[in-house]
Amino acid sequence: MKNQEWHLALRREKIALRQRLYTEFLAETERLTLLSIEEKAKDATEFNLVVAKWAEIELVAATEVRVSGKKLLSQILDAHAIGAKPNGDLFPLKSAFIDCVREEIAALDALSPKPRIKFSWFLQGNA
Repeated sequence: MKNQEWHLALRREKIALRQRLYTEFLAETERLTLLSIEEKAKDATEFNLVVAKWAEIELVAATEVRVSGKKLLSQILDAHAIGAKPNGDLFPLKSAFIDCVREEIAALDALSPKPRIKFSWFLQGNA
């Protein structure tokens, strides 16, 4: 029983870490999108956080999440190129990324053992 609880706790932690990572990545892509509309990034260090989050995603994410995330990141980086016009149509790319993330998290959650109540314990007069 302890082993099952331990595996469940690990899976929950893995899911929580991925949710946080993907949320931080999306938040940073939003910030960079707004920056590209207002002005282009003047310093490459503006991309440090999003690149760091992307490196984490590449290590832990499923293929579909990596593919959709790469498209989103490429669009953001392209928007900061000299002479590039702001591309406000990021919604389909963000939606695809979010859908892939949700599918991945749902698959991880489906692998988690569900707690089972043993009614036989109650039937034996232990209640």
